[in-house]
Amino acid sequence: MRVGSAVVFLLWVPAILYNMIAIMTVTGLDHTGIIAAVATQLAKVDANITNVSQTIMGDYFTMILQVDFDENSQSLDALQDAMKPVEVEQKLKIRLQSAGSAARCSAT
Repeated sequence: MRVGSAVVFLLWVPAILYNMIAIMTVTGLDHTGIIAAVATQLAKVDANITNVSQTIMGDYFTMILQVDFDENSQSLDALQDAMKPVEVEQKLKIRLQSAGSAARCSAT
């Protein structure tokens, strides 16, 4: 690219983002809206659901999620705290534990 009388070379280098992978468990009496409430709150805090398994066991709803989030933006404890309103409003038990870190390339 030419800017004025100077030649400028642009080099694209993918950014490496370091992400935390967490396992989230959600349990409670089954009722409408559990998945929506959990997914909505995760989206609000920019956490991505990468895998999910859910089932009904008698009257109880159970779900295990693999969640990917930027550990530079928030800690595992901060994500757990962000889920507290859902836990209270939906009368659930929501627990998070670290599953490690992963590096991925981004086009930005």
